Order: sequence, then C-alpha cells, then structure tokens
Amino acid sequence: MGTLDICRVAAARQMLIKGESGMGRKSYEFSKASYSDTMKWLEESLSEMKVSQQEILVAELLLEETFLRLEEASAHPEEFFGEVTLRKRLGDVSLYFSAKGEACNPVVGLEEVPEDKEKFYNMAILKAHREDMSYSRRNGKNIVCIRVHAFSGKAALYTMAGMAAGCLIGVLLKQLLAPEACSWLVANIFSPVENMFIHALMMLLAPMIFFSVMSGLVSMSDATEIGRLGGELIAVSLVKLAASIAIAIGFGIWLGALPELGAMVGSVAADSTATLSVRDVIVGIIPENIVSPFSSGNLLQVLFLSCFFGLFLVKSGERAAVVRGGIEFLNRFINDIMKAVMVFMPLAVVASMAKMMLNTDFSMLWDYGRVIGVNYIAQALVLLVLCVFVSAVGRCSFVPFLKKIVVFLVLPFSIRSSSACMPEMMKFCSEKLGIEEKLPMFSLPLGLQINMTGSAAYIVILALSMRLTFGLPLDAEFLLSFFFATLLLTFAFPSAPGSAVILLASVFEMVGVPEAAIMLFVGIDPILDCMRSAINVAGNISSSFMLARLEDKVDEKIYQGS
Repeated sequence: MGTLDICRVAAARQMLIKGESGMGRKSYEFSKASYSDTMKWLEESLSEMKVSQQEILVAELLLEETFLRLEEASAHPEEFFGEVTLRKRLGDVSLYFSAKGEACNPVVGLEEVPEDKEKFYNMAILKAHREDMSYSRRNGKNIVCIRVHAFSGKAALYTMAGMAAGCLIGVLLKQLLAPEACSWLVANIFSPVENMFIHALMMLLAPMIFFSVMSGLVSMSDATEIGRLGGELIAVSLVKLAASIAIAIGFGIWLGALPELGAMVGSVAADSTATLSVRDVIVGIIPENIVSPFSSGNLLQVLFLSCFFGLFLVKSGERAAVVRGGIEFLNRFINDIMKAVMVFMPLAVVASMAKMMLNTDFSMLWDYGRVIGVNYIAQALVLLVLCVFVSAVGRCSFVPFLKKIVVFLVLPFSIRSSSACMPEMMKFCSEKLGIEEKLPMFSLPLGLQINMTGSAAYIVILALSMRLTFGLPLDAEFLLSFFFATLLLTFAFPSAPGSAVILLASVFEMVGVPEAAIMLFVGIDPILDCMRSAINVAGNISSSFMLARLEDKVDEKIYQGS
C-alpha cells in the first residue's frame, strides 16, 4: 500500500471517528500519517477541558512514546494505527490509546538502560510518569490509559458525599428501627469502622513524620548559604507561628464547650489526670530509647529523633549518600501507604455521620456551625497578623501584599493542598511580589514544613474547645505548656490535604481528650481544610517575602505595581 493510499484510508477512518465524537465521544485516529493532526486535536481538546499547558505537553510525550513502543511490537509497523480517546470523569481527565495487535504492555520493561541516547530519553519520560499509566487488553486490543489531569478536590467531594450519605442513613435508620437495633448497629458496625480507621492513621503517623522531616533535612544539604538563610527563615516563621497559636488559644477559649458533640463520644471518658508542664515537655522531648516514641505515638519525641538523625546525616556528606536515598524512598513509601488508607476516609465519614445521627438530634448542627464560624474568623485574623509582620519585618506597606495574596489564595482554598501550589507560588512570588527568582526556589520548599500557621490555629482551637467540653481545666501552667508543645508539633504537620485532622488524635491525647473525638470533625474537615490550606500558603509566602526584604532581593516596582 502506497503512502497516498495510507493517507486516504486514514482520512476515511478519521471521518468515521469524528462522527462518533459528535455523538459524545472525544476520539481521534492516530497513525504516522495523522501525527500532526492528532497532536493538534489533542492540544485543542485538552485546552477545552481546562488542562494546563504542562499537563498537555506531558500527555503528548506519553502518547507519542506509547505509540512508538506499540508500533515497534506490531507485525506490520507501516500500517499500524490506533484510536485516541479522551474522557473526563469527576474532574479527572484520562487519555486512552487502543490498538489491535499481539499483546504488548508498553508500561513494563522500563528497567533496562538502552545505549541509544534517543531511546534512553524516551524511556526516561515513561519512567517519570509510570504511576500515571496503566495497561489492559480487551477484544484483541492493547489499551493504555494515561492520567492527564487529576482533580485535586475529588477527596473533598467524596468526603462530603460520605457526610451526606451518613446523615441520610442515620436519619432513616433512626426512623425505621427500634432503639435497641440502632444501638446494636452503633456498637457492632459504625464504631468498629471508626476505630479501624483511627488505628490505621495512628499506626502510620509516627513513621510518616519521622521520614518526612528527615527527608526535608537531608535534601537541604547542598543549598548555598543554607545556614544563614535557613536561620533567618526559621526565625521569622517561628515568630509568626507563635502569634498565630496565641490567637488560636484565645479563639479556642471563646468557642468554649460543645456539649452536643461531647455527648457523641459517650462512654469514652476523658483523662482527667492528663497534665502539661513546661518542665515535662522539655524533659520528655528526649526518649529513653529509639523504639518508644513510635510505640507510644509521642510526636514530640519522634520529631526530636528525626531532627537529631537528620542533622547528622547532613554532616556526614557523601558517606551517607546511600542512607539519604533510603530515607527518600521510605518517605515516598510511607506517604503512598497513607494515601491508600485515606481512600477509606469517606467510608469512615459515613459511619461517623450515621452514628452521630443515631445518637443525637439536629441540635448538634449548632455546635458544628460554631466550630466552622469561629475557625474561619480566627484564620482571617491570622492572615491580617501575617500582613502586620510583612509590614514590620519587611519595612514596607502591607497593602499591595494583602491585595495580591487574597486573589492568589483562591487557588489553595479550592485545591486544599500547599504542596500542589508550589509551582504557582514560585511564579506568584517572582511575578507579583517582585522576589528574586532563585530565592523562592529555596525558601518555599523549606517553608512548606515550618509555616503551617493555618493548621496550627485549627488544631489549637479544637483541642482547647474539646478539653473544655470534657470539663478539664485550662489553668495558666497548662496553657503555657500547651503553647510550647504545639509550637514544636507544628514542624511535624504533614503538608497534604486533610493532614491536620490526622494529628488531632495525638494532640487530643496530649490534652486529655479521647482519641475517638477526632471522628466528630472528619465530616466537616473539608470545609475547614479549605481555609487552613489557604492560610498555610499565605504563611509560607509571607516568610519568603520577609526573607527577601531582609536580603534586599525584592523589586520594589513589581511589588508596588498591579
């Protein structure tokens, strides 16, 4: 078959596929003859789906490499063609490439190191995005799925759906079943589901913090002027965190007891003997052995161990290169496991909400409204305090900063992730605030772990409110010790959507509140997480801006401009 004939056949096939696309399918035939047209169609279609240019470029590269590998394995490479299909479901955008032929999985066999430079680069592209690709075979076709865009709000959507479903199930069961049957369901189904979820979180929390902090420390070993710049960044961040926690303590006391929510914990009693003192906090930071912090879930001791070993790894230089690689692997490994556990959060929310509706009436909604309202007011005040620090430390007006940051915070508010905002944060710092481009590349990743101002405020408010709910005292010594302990714990907060609620169990235990009380807030956590993620990002950006002002690395014209 000649080249002209191949083009005619491809055109005829393409007309058929375009007709199918008009009936609701986003499909296109892909062959060597239609390569340019396919890539143009792909870019236009993905742009219509609001996919970023970077994601479009990655999708084009992965599609090309998938095509080449399947073509190479085909019995007739010169006649090889396939169908490209785009699907958008619940915000996720996926690309499917299907082609007839013998079974061939282009996603496997990526461990070899080809000598040809072009093949090496092609394989590197596939390796880098291996987690976004999957393979299946149906009806004699090889089908490769490429995840182009992942909707970051999916977890929040599922959690909110679980909350609504749990409330509906609870209301229906309460109307249809006898009280004895409802009690049996709570004791044998809903409470066990809650407990299993909490135990899974607590099992992974300590190792996740340990490897996360160590990985962050060892990754900074080659940064220029790390000592001076890092010291300045930590100093300004600590002062802001202290102010944020002090504000949150006031709001936690103002929120006060939540009797309707406290009744949900029911038979689980608070630990009235649990006390905090500055001496105990300081002395208790150093564990008796390496194992006890992990077995007891003492996060302050876990944090001490991670910093202690991390700093010595940094000083070891190249001798510890293998160990650093192992730390980074274990950090990713634990985070992957945590993601797998968090998949079951909607199920735990259903159980929690159903249990709540079976045990209480609608009067508890007032308590939830108070929790959400007080948290939002507190977080807004923290943002204003950050602006005051920008003005005082940066020796400039905070008005341009406030006007620009409020617009930018729509992004972290919607996607609920500080880490996911990192590229846009760097762009914002250089293009809107006028910070010298290289500085945010150092300060923002480091600040990601030490600027959890929103998360700190959230945990302090809930911990103090629940302590009051269980009738435990808030004397001056306790508040001072709690302030100090929370300030240290803030460095252990994971920067992932919904991560602050994971730490609630340990903080609740520290202040004498039953761990089971965290399930009271899992259902409304997505609502609270939006605001605290935005304030976390604001705290990180403000620290970078203040550091840049101290180092005289801010373009005044850009900062004062629109």
